[in-house]
Amino acid sequence: MDVRIGQTRITGDVRSLWRKANARQAKSGKAGEPSLLLGLTGGIGAGKSTVSEVLGKCGCVVADGDVIARAIVEPGTAALREIHVRFGSSVINDGALNRSELARIVFSDPQALADLNAITHPRIRARANQILATAAPGGIGIYDAAVLLEAGMSSMVDGIIVVTAPCGRRLSRLVERGMTKDQAQERMANQMSDAERLTHADIHVDNSGTIHELRNSTVLMYEALVHASPST
Repeated sequence: MDVRIGQTRITGDVRSLWRKANARQAKSGKAGEPSLLLGLTGGIGAGKSTVSEVLGKCGCVVADGDVIARAIVEPGTAALREIHVRFGSSVINDGALNRSELARIVFSDPQALADLNAITHPRIRARANQILATAAPGGIGIYDAAVLLEAGMSSMVDGIIVVTAPCGRRLSRLVERGMTKDQAQERMANQMSDAERLTHADIHVDNSGTIHELRNSTVLMYEALVHASPST
């Protein structure tokens, strides 16, 4: 697959992804046609959320890691109770998670972050798997997760879509969202680099163009994925 609209380009071997899906299906012992499960990741401001939105509108089943992460720590959940025990009352406000305080604690303390991940990641993985399992035979499931690779969750899917964009463009987008330039640069610096992400990529979405070009290219990517299915 080589899709190019304007300055946006999407490349990848889509047929190999279906072969991986078939191998996963055979290993599981399940009969019938598999669904294709893809992880979607990218740095902040790269355009990952736009790709996820378009794929959802095309008919893909989308497991949104951010939505799941918020749901598992709602008031009354076991995860929130464990977070309360580990981090104390300062991270709880009127029975709900004080996200800014928790972020302040874990941002500068690797052990605290590891402890938080140990509480949340298994629950996120389990819920994402439940959602992806609803993809129909021959259909496509998307696991949208910014830390898909960092959290070691790539084994859940048949392939990885990585969205990249020029650093200057990403910075401008983040400032437009309300961050200061320093905040945006700090967030970008604390994430995995695009070069490292791309070593895991089966499909590369080079979002160097406009959002309109990205949306149109993503539709063509979806159509290429569907066309590559053994059932078509």
